[in-house]
Amino acid sequence: IVEAIADAAKRYPAAVAAGDTRDVLKQACGSAARDFPKELWIEPKDWADKARENDKYKTWPANYCDRFTNQTPNHFCTCHSLATNFEICRNKQRGIIFPDGAKRDFRYEESKTSGSVWVSPMSVYAEANPREWGGASIRQVMDICIRRGFLPDKLQPRDYGFRHTLAGTTGKGGINQSTGAWTPVARFPEGWQETAKHFRILEVIFPESAEQVMCLVLHGYSVC
Repeated sequence: IVEAIADAAKRYPAAVAAGDTRDVLKQACGSAARDFPKELWIEPKDWADKARENDKYKTWPANYCDRFTNQTPNHFCTCHSLATNFEICRNKQRGIIFPDGAKRDFRYEESKTSGSVWVSPMSVYAEANPREWGGASIRQVMDICIRRGFLPDKLQPRDYGFRHTLAGTTGKGGINQSTGAWTPVARFPEGWQETAKHFRILEVIFPESAEQVMCLVLHGYSVC
């Protein structure tokens, strides 16, 4: 039951909202920005059939996600969201399916055998907000991840031999996410850029309607 609703202007000031429009975000993504590909369009009359197909073959966006992360009590929310979306897209490209999606306090054996990689939200947030507390905008974190990428989390499904890693969060973390001390960019491991460049966002699709968003979800793409 909601007894009181905060003033919208106080929740999300107009000056901040102006920086999170579709056009501003698309500009921030630069050459990685993509318009909705016409080949991904699904006629609304066919949505139910495609949904049943996704149910049968486990090809919803959630089926490409193998872990939960826990930022409590820090302010890394945009980076946690971005990291999850990144991992979903990477697993989709590699055809890695987790039948039940992420499950609390559970690790899939397939995470190890399939080569699932977990990235560190802190590795992007530390540049977006060096003050640690206060959060970061979608625009900031997208720009960083497109420009230079994530570092892998110190905790992985198996030892991949990464030369550079970072704790995933300063929050609670969990069975599939490491936790550690706040680490500013100046204290990242030497040469970290050589690893992070392999975990960049290369393409970002910008749908223009709710129908296009639905088409992306039905095709197994995660939507922020």
